[in-house]
Amino acid sequence: MGQTDIKLQRVEYFDALRVFASLAVMVLHLAAQHWADTDVHGAAWGAFNAWNAAVRWCVPVFVMISGALFLERPVSLNKLYGRHVLRIAVAFVFWSGLYAYVSARRSPLERWQVVYELVRGHYHLWFLYMIAGLYLLVPLLQALVASERLGRYFLLLALLFGFALPELTALTAQFTVHLGADLQTALQTVDLRFVMGFSGYFVLGCALNRRTLRPREELAIYALGLLGFAVTLWGTQALSLRANAANGLLYGYCTVNVLAEAVAVFTLFKQRLNRGSRLLRALSGASFGAYLVHALVIDTLQLRFGIDTLSLPPLLSVPLLAAFTFVCAYAAALLLRKLPLVREYLV
Repeated sequence: MGQTDIKLQRVEYFDALRVFASLAVMVLHLAAQHWADTDVHGAAWGAFNAWNAAVRWCVPVFVMISGALFLERPVSLNKLYGRHVLRIAVAFVFWSGLYAYVSARRSPLERWQVVYELVRGHYHLWFLYMIAGLYLLVPLLQALVASERLGRYFLLLALLFGFALPELTALTAQFTVHLGADLQTALQTVDLRFVMGFSGYFVLGCALNRRTLRPREELAIYALGLLGFAVTLWGTQALSLRANAANGLLYGYCTVNVLAEAVAVFTLFKQRLNRGSRLLRALSGASFGAYLVHALVIDTLQLRFGIDTLSLPPLLSVPLLAAFTFVCAYAAALLLRKLPLVREYLV
């Protein structure tokens, strides 16, 4: 690589976006608590679906922020592995071990189950696997986005093969099983995995951060974002009522509708909410730790105190419990960040 790492000027809107996305993750996990085991014809399920649809953009936005930061600055392989990948690996081992220990305390686990819990991680730790994989691609993606033309070509391929065609084939399979299966097999045979999954969001974050939008472009993005939300909300309801069971096909992060939501939220913060503050900077710095801790708060409320999203009408319980979880998770993360080694590797 032969490049020297540089420190970029702080991007203020990333602070607000991280904090808001953290809250959205907590809403998402709470809305998912009883989404699959509640009657899809009832008001409770409708509320869970509404909250879910409103915040599906949260994880893609985190990836877009990372892409905007990592792809805009030269980074040596030594720093990439010795600092960023290592930090993710150490954090995963610690938090996976902690969550496995807590699970074993609640109910005895067989030895193979403990190993399974350690390797798989708690339900929210999949994010660490995914973001570590993207970090490994940083040198390749940096070379790609150095050319605006190649960057656009990558995003076009990602839109087609990472979002539109997989969603189209999955929807087709809902109504015509054999045709849908054939289309999915054909798509898998093409096997363009480099442009599939979250790499598209990683590059898109960099592209959107660079781009100066005209008013008409901004309005079009917001309109598409609202349309994406409507598709997520009512499309999920329609598919679920048809199957008489919760159907999360349109909840997928790599769907066109969720992509539209994520781009709209990212754009809104970039264009309209770009003033920083000391509080936002502090909370933003603790967002990684809050993400790692928040599931422990949710699990403790549910499994130890019997408090979950069915304790009150879900329209109220989801935001109330999300607010409580947010305060607890960030308080814990801010306290943990006062410890030097913990701050460096675990939160």
